[in-house]
Order: sequence, then structure tokens, then C-alpha cells
Amino acid sequence: MENKINQEHIEALALKAKLGTISDEEWQILDTWYSSHNDEIAYFSDKAVNKETIKASIFHHIQEKIQKKPNKYLFWMYRVGSAAILIISLGVLTHLYLDRENHKKPDHSIAAILPGKNQALLTLSNGDKMVLNDLTRGILSTESGVSIVKQPDGQVVYEVKVKNKEITPTGYHTFETPRAGQFQLKLPDGTQVWLNASSSIRFSTSLARNEIRKVELTGEAYFEVTKNPQHPFVVLTAGQEVEVLGTHFNINSYPEETTTKTTLVEGSVKVKILSGNKSLLLHPNQQSISSANEIYMKRIDPEAEIAWKNGLFVSEGQDFKTMMRAIGRWYDVDIVFEYDPVDLHVSMHISKTRNIKEVLKNLEATGDVHFVIEGRRVRVMK
Repeated sequence: MENKINQEHIEALALKAKLGTISDEEWQILDTWYSSHNDEIAYFSDKAVNKETIKASIFHHIQEKIQKKPNKYLFWMYRVGSAAILIISLGVLTHLYLDRENHKKPDHSIAAILPGKNQALLTLSNGDKMVLNDLTRGILSTESGVSIVKQPDGQVVYEVKVKNKEITPTGYHTFETPRAGQFQLKLPDGTQVWLNASSSIRFSTSLARNEIRKVELTGEAYFEVTKNPQHPFVVLTAGQEVEVLGTHFNINSYPEETTTKTTLVEGSVKVKILSGNKSLLLHPNQQSISSANEIYMKRIDPEAEIAWKNGLFVSEGQDFKTMMRAIGRWYDVDIVFEYDPVDLHVSMHISKTRNIKEVLKNLEATGDVHFVIEGRRVRVMK
């Protein structure tokens, strides 16, 4: 009798969930019940699997149980009765979980969208990969006198243990951050690099002794380059080359953006577009904006451009769509524009550790946009 009451209670909770009247406490009970029946339920998270497939699988699992020949007739009857109750409950729950993304539970959806954190993947020259956020501090690898060490603060440092002339080229290393990730590392020449979300940097392990210290960047990174007049430091991005001797600067070169932005904080850099013979010399508080065939310069506040590495979203009249793409990368959500906010620019100053709902509410205060969160998708509406 107790089992039947429990099953009827689950049916009632499933119905309340479907109607959108379920409380947080009841939702937890329902979710716990569902998780405890993994032996009877074939759970499909892929929306491509249709409802009939799931029903058939559930029925198959239940049939396997009731077709086993028990020792007593009454026990067999009990199993059939329990299975019948379970079929009813599972029928409701199957429909519930197939439509889970459409279920109007905004608090649960928002809770699942967490801010980004320090995480990266390191690919060594031999093809081995290391998930850096899973590794404890200490020496991760050693190649030809160069040790890769993870510091207590999570930063990865390349330490040269022998003289430069004794270091032999061993290939290239690549650091990659996922969406909702960022990472800090120190290159073999001592240059500090901060990688933003969905970015990568590739460099030679013999960088410290190369005549030209060359690295390749996709996405966004902030550099504090170790000064070495005899060995210029060069950053290659898609369609652009930045040459420095020793300076602090930021490069934003995401594939989904139409331009590459180079912002100078300290020192000087030469920015050249690869498709032509056009270049600019930048001084502090200047930014170059380049595309396939054009490059120009403007004065800016560099602190706003590098705020991301200090844990902030700072926008001072930034293009709205560009800002939303940055939010999408940091929270790992898809941004869907249901109207075209032409010439909309926004100003914002908020911590990147905040819940996404708070960040979007800050933007809604402009009165020009409205947001709806559905799973890992943010719909942008008028």
C-alpha cells in the first residue's frame, strides 16, 4: 500500500511539474525519485530520440522484470501491479523530461548557467593532452631542460633549467581555454599571458632562445612581454601581426568578430595587416582596429578593454552584439537575436562572477532589450 501511495504521489508531482505549479521542494523530490529508478528507466537526453523510442525502451525494461518466473503466484501478481503503476508514472515522466527544456522553471535554468572559471587544455609536442584544472600543483612535464610547473595559484609556468644554448627545439605547445574558461601562464621567455574564454595560444618550447619570439593567437589574450631588444616578440593572429620588444597589450581576435582589436597599455607596438603593406605604430591609450584590408587607430581607455582579465564586464558605449557574444562565451550560452539591434551601444560595469540573470538585468535597464533564458540559450527580444 505504501508503494502505491508513493507512486500516486510521484504521478501528482509529475503533473504539477508539467502544469508549472510545482515548488522547489517538490521538484527535488521528483528529481530524486527519477534518479533512483535508473534500473527501470532508459534516460535519453538527446532531443533527437523520439518519444515512442523512449516509451518502448521503458516498457521493454519493465517487461523484462515481470516476465522473470518468480517462485510464488502472489509475488508475480505484485510485480505486475507495481509495473502497471510504474508504467503510468513513467509515461508522465517521459513526457515531462522530453519537454524539459520547454518547462517554465527559470530559476533551475539560471542556476545551471554558472560563470566561467580557470580551466584550460594543454597539448604537448608529442600530442599528449592535459586538462589543467584537474591537475594538482607541481611539475607537469619536462622537455629538454624546460619544466612545466603548475603553481599554487593555478598559473602554469615554464621554467628553463639549463642555459639557452643547451635548449633544443622540441616542437610546439598549445594552451586552449573552452567557453566559460580563462587561464594564466608564463611562457619560456618569462612573458605573462592571460587567455580569455574560447581562446588558444601556440608557441615553441624553445621560445626563450629564438631569434624572433613568435606565438600564434586565436581569441583574446593580454600580454606582459619580457623585454629583450635582441629578440623581438611577435603575435600572429588571423590576418594580423603585432611586433613588440617589451610591453603590455591586449589582442582581441575572435573568428566570429569582423575586426581584430589591439590595445596598448604600456610601451609601443607595431601592428601590420598581412594582406597588404599597411601598418601602424601604437602608443599607450591607443587601439588599432583591423580587418582584411584596412587598419585604423583611435584613442581609448585601456582599462575598459582589459577589464575581463580583472574579473569584470566593462563596457563604455560598446556595440551591443559584441557585448552579448562576450557574455555568451563566458557563460557558455547561445545568444539568439530575435530582432536586429542596429546601432545599439551599451555601458555596463559588473563582476563576471555574478549570476547571468543579474548581468542581463543590468542590460535590460537600458529599456532597449529584453531577455528570455531557455536552458543554455538566451533569446534577445525588443
